[in-house]
Amino acid sequence: MVIQLREQFPQVKNLHHIRGSVITHWQKQEGVMEAMVKAGHRYVSSTQRYQTNKYEELQDQLKTMHPLEGMALGSYFHVSIAYICRALNNSL
Repeated sequence: MVIQLREQFPQVKNLHHIRGSVITHWQKQEGVMEAMVKAGHRYVSSTQRYQTNKYEELQDQLKTMHPLEGMALGSYFHVSIAYICRALNNSL
């Protein structure tokens, strides 16, 4: 069965890979507690190992908080140069 599966989907490493993908999907769709029950885990921490949304949340935060977001590169460079010049003048 695994050999036939790998022929159709070469990215699948083994059956644990599929199980992890399914548990991750359940968590995103239905929440951690429901995924825990469906996966047959006794502890929430076992299910939380499959969480990937933390990475996605960090990417979203980076997009909103990054100084270049919403600002043209040229204007950012100009502001940085002006800041450095002021700092140098104050230290002299």
